[in-house]
Amino acid sequence: MKKTLTLLLALAMVFSLATAAFASGEASKSMDELIALQNETDGSALTPIVTTSFTGTTLAYPRYARFVNQDASGEIVDPIAWHNGAVYSEPGTYSVSNASFEMNTDADGSTTNDFSGLGAAVLATGKGVTVEISNSNIETTGVAKLALFTDNGAVSIVRNSTLTSNSGTIYDGYVSTADQTMMVAPPWVLGLGGPLCNARTTNIMGNYSTAAYIDSTFNAGGWGALSTDSGTNMHMVVINTTVNVEDSGYAAYTIGDSTEDYYGVTENVSTYANIMTGGVATYQSYVGGTDIDLVQFNGETDEYGHGQGGDVVATVSSGALVPGKVVKSVINAEEFGFMCHANGATGYNIVNLLDGTEVNTGDAIFLVKKINSIFNVDNAVLNSGTGVLLQLIDNDDDYVGLDFSATWGMDNGYGHTYGSHMPTFNSTFHEEAGYSNAFAVNTTDVAKNWTSELNLTNTAVEGDIWNSTGYVGSNPATTLTVNLGEGAELTGVISAGAFSHTTKDAKVGEGDWSEASVLGHVTNIVNSNGKNLVNVALSGNAVWNVKGDSVIDSLTVGGVAKVVVPAGVTLTVGDKTYTGTTIAAEGAASGEASGESSGEPTDELASSVHIPNVDVRGAFTLDVDVTFEDQGNGVKTYAIDFDGHHLEGTINMGVWTVSSEDSAEQDISTAVQTAYEAMTGAGGK
Repeated sequence: MKKTLTLLLALAMVFSLATAAFASGEASKSMDELIALQNETDGSALTPIVTTSFTGTTLAYPRYARFVNQDASGEIVDPIAWHNGAVYSEPGTYSVSNASFEMNTDADGSTTNDFSGLGAAVLATGKGVTVEISNSNIETTGVAKLALFTDNGAVSIVRNSTLTSNSGTIYDGYVSTADQTMMVAPPWVLGLGGPLCNARTTNIMGNYSTAAYIDSTFNAGGWGALSTDSGTNMHMVVINTTVNVEDSGYAAYTIGDSTEDYYGVTENVSTYANIMTGGVATYQSYVGGTDIDLVQFNGETDEYGHGQGGDVVATVSSGALVPGKVVKSVINAEEFGFMCHANGATGYNIVNLLDGTEVNTGDAIFLVKKINSIFNVDNAVLNSGTGVLLQLIDNDDDYVGLDFSATWGMDNGYGHTYGSHMPTFNSTFHEEAGYSNAFAVNTTDVAKNWTSELNLTNTAVEGDIWNSTGYVGSNPATTLTVNLGEGAELTGVISAGAFSHTTKDAKVGEGDWSEASVLGHVTNIVNSNGKNLVNVALSGNAVWNVKGDSVIDSLTVGGVAKVVVPAGVTLTVGDKTYTGTTIAAEGAASGEASGESSGEPTDELASSVHIPNVDVRGAFTLDVDVTFEDQGNGVKTYAIDFDGHHLEGTINMGVWTVSSEDSAEQDISTAVQTAYEAMTGAGGK
């Protein structure tokens, strides 16, 4: 059996223990002191794990577990913060079955670390290590006290079990930081903070680490339930599983170009369904009896840097569902669905919502803080409490900034200083009055823009899409592309905009980070700054019902798709404006509404036609007679007669425009156009 865990594991453990001494202003505890604390409980059944050195100075901190590289079962009760329940580091397949781990401690983050697994109930580390947890209950209490830690290429599989992490109280003097050697709560600039926001249930780290969670429940007091962190091409598969996050926190975190596949999951979370900082997350339904391959990636990647190719380490399926039973994925988030805030310069965050997935949020479904992202939505149900489908803003981090005034470290009492030499986050947020700082546009070249893309098919949704970037900080703006394909109907605004936070000030610290929740919550106004570009394309039978004034840079309409602009609403495309009309596929100059063809229509309008039962906004139906006259140069006039009423208008480049300013008559004209196209297949020609 190995005498030590990985060097990274050991170093992170030392840092975590050093944090305790810094927090209290005392030298870190000696070996004798820690063993004395341990012996206050029954330490006779424990096995020591790590004795190591750091920077030439020998530090003999104890690390103990009840089970070491052996199968585990039965009941474990252990109140000591830094103890592990079971540690697996030698290659092999291990079982934790019919077990009860009760590791409810007073951990304050000074002797635990969920980036190294110090204090985790179950820890699996190393290539060739597989741990299978089944029919078990694992509960931890305390700051940074994990239920399950998977690291350094290990594989963890959880079936029919409940894993719970209850939060604790962080030690006095803790400062919000992104330094993993010191971090025991999420950085508040993520918009996370609260009295319970300091314990994750699971964490996957290291290159190619892999996990599957099946027929199980994961509960987190706050911070996060299913996390990935430092590493590359990690893989997580979740099947027929429920995730609950009580306080400020996320159901999942995606980082390091990892891949997360969710089948028939239910998530009830306070803040985010998923925070994306580089990777791909796919949510879809699960059919009972379906086998899913759990692949451990091997370094081969796709064009975005995400893992592809590798070894199938297990084939997993639900044992709780009868064959053929369909369970869709349902996400309930009190604030946001998916927040993207970081990735590599050429990498992308990709979210796929498929196959009946339902997302219900208090605010935006998708929140992007100036970064590359792709959202693919097919046959999904999306409900936003604020009516915002996709919100792009400048990163809140630029408002908060970093504190470089002091390093964060300590003298460990052995003649060496440990701790973080990274800056910490400032403790205040302030935004000036007005929208996007009164249109103070940043100076970054538009050619360096980030890109975001929304692809919508087979989904009807009501919600607004705002690109309100390019104002604050030195980062580039974002170029947004919206593609509405077959079966898509979007009712809402799509526009360049400027944003304003709904709350302009926040202060955190001294153990209270609850005001972090103001970040990300904004309102918008229409505004193009020349950098927040928006390109919209419709194909197939897609429909965009423009609900409010919108400004975009280009519009492409193909197939039998259409853009319906009601009276009183203005759509600006480049230097052209539309109101009270329907835009269908037809040729046009660049920067205007454009289609797949150009010049004269290939389909001739009939000279007259009778159309029965024209549905006018679902309010009433009409029988109408429509007469067309060719005026030359691609311009035609039309007349609509019904029940003694007469309306006239023009058709120019496929755009129907009624001469009346009466909104009811404009609605009738739009309904007649729609009925004519449906009857003749003319596509507005």
